Amino acid sequence: MFIVLILLLATSLHAQDNLFQKELYGKAVAEYEKGELKKALRYFNEYIDLGGNESDAYFYRGQTRQYLEDYRGAVADFDKLIELDEADEQVLYLKANALFEMNFFNEALKSVNNAINLDSTYSDARFLRATIFYVQDHCPLAEKDLYWLLKNDVELSALAFYYLGKCARESENYSAAKDFFIMIVELDPENSEIWYELGYVQVDLEEYKNAISSFDRALELDSNFAKCYHERGLAQYFLRNTNKACSDWQKAKDLGSDLAAEKIEEYCGADEDE
Repeated sequence: MFIVLILLLATSLHAQDNLFQKELYGKAVAEYEKGELKKALRYFNEYIDLGGNESDAYFYRGQTRQYLEDYRGAVADFDKLIELDEADEQVLYLKANALFEMNFFNEALKSVNNAINLDSTYSDARFLRATIFYVQDHCPLAEKDLYWLLKNDVELSALAFYYLGKCARESENYSAAKDFFIMIVELDPENSEIWYELGYVQVDLEEYKNAISSFDRALELDSNFAKCYHERGLAQYFLRNTNKACSDWQKAKDLGSDLAAEKIEEYCGADEDE
């Protein structure tokens, strides 16, 4: 009889533990969906530490850690899903993204390739792979995914044009780069970075007045854009507007640009005329 009572007690305690774990998991997911990531992480940690067996807990905790910029922790959770044979293309993509953020580009490329092998139409994975190729100076490989995105994913087209423009500029195909950046400003006219990139390549093409107009637009959108003041100063200098150039370089210097400080020292003597 005593043994039976012990077994009943153990069964009851186990049931209570299971109920407590389910409550923890429910709280964790609820906090995650509300965007309360630190609370969510605490509940996911408690749930997993208590032996919770929901594999989705690793998925959610991995994403939570990634949003909180704990990329190593995120990779560990995604690896756990791979170990449990619960990893799909999304898990592989998320792992690749976390590895990319840590600058582990080769490992990120391997994981994102695995994701694309499972789903060749996975646009986010295609874009991530293109980005990895770009930062590794493999523009011809990046361009294959970028052109695929232009054909298959309208939402990512602006980003695809952006990297195609960067690749074109780096290969000194400035006219093509300008065309790509013009396409982007038509899609995203409120993006100061794109207006800056357009102005930059217009300087390369010696279209200095057009470059100044592009830099003007970028600075209307972001008045603290130091490198934009620096580049607009260059365009003004090439047009022999030295006073305006020095004024722009001074603004860039005030915002922390060492390059602008060098330009002032070299070109902005007291006897310079506009």
